[in-house]
Amino acid sequence: MKGIITLCGSTRFKKEFNEVNMQLTLSDWVVLSVGAFFHSDKELEEQGVIGPKEKIQLDRLHKEKIAISQAIVVINVGDYVGESTLSEIAYARKLGKKVYWLVTPSLVSLSAKTRMAVLMNFVPLPPSTQRESDS
Repeated sequence: MKGIITLCGSTRFKKEFNEVNMQLTLSDWVVLSVGAFFHSDKELEEQGVIGPKEKIQLDRLHKEKIAISQAIVVINVGDYVGESTLSEIAYARKLGKKVYWLVTPSLVSLSAKTRMAVLMNFVPLPPSTQRESDS
């Protein structure tokens, strides 16, 4: 086992979360991920399964996952890094965790706040876990 790693990013990227989870697992990492795909599974919200209270609980638990990990992977599809993900990156950095990125961010399209986070934290995925299209 290489260690424990937590996936971070917008839950609208469910497919990419699942792909990275499988790649890292097959590369001998223990992978921690989101508890629910809040943005992707709108039916959960519509059914009242996940509301504001549960979202707060899930965010708190995700920070605990980051705390027990050696690193995080930012799932930054289309250069999207939202406020919640930025707070997770900041938390990981505060704890001294490595921050890996799914794809190399294009700094031109990012907001100033996100660009600063990227510049301070950019480390690509380890070569043995990069997708074929990224190498």
